[in-house]
Amino acid sequence: MATSTKDTRTPVSFRMPKSELNAIEEYAACHRISKSDALLHYLRKGIDADSILGSQLNAIQESLEKVLDCVQEPLPLPSIDDISKALTIVASNYPAIARGFLFGSYARGDATRSSDIDLRLILDEKGRFSLFDLSRLTKELEKSLDKKFDIITVDTVEDVGLRESIEREKVLIYERVEH
Repeated sequence: MATSTKDTRTPVSFRMPKSELNAIEEYAACHRISKSDALLHYLRKGIDADSILGSQLNAIQESLEKVLDCVQEPLPLPSIDDISKALTIVASNYPAIARGFLFGSYARGDATRSSDIDLRLILDEKGRFSLFDLSRLTKELEKSLDKKFDIITVDTVEDVGLRESIEREKVLIYERVEH
């Protein structure tokens, strides 16, 4: 009795671009195989290439992540001395600023990456210091230290808790030198 080999292939129907079909037919004719086998060859070749490329891409991605970790390593927080130097440089353009006090988390020594820098400026009564000046000063300081600043310039702080906090924590970091 003759043993028959059962074809384990499943018929599949799909549409493909004519140019791709021509390439498969040419490959099949050149290698004397069926169009189905030629198509399977291309599929396997694509899957193999995909897994090789996938592992290469994963290795590249891991390397890039390591580089980014090094590049994006957070800079150390500015010290009181750094803040004082920045204020001294920037305040030299604003003669109305007589003194500058640091308060808040930086003055207490418990600042975190998300902390802003709190300053209380004492203005010379004879000098002019507009809201435009305050805005410019703030932007210059923020740019110099890459941190947000919260600056108070009013003579009287209405909020009792804030006023007491400023008095308790304040650190003199700038005093204009008269020439």
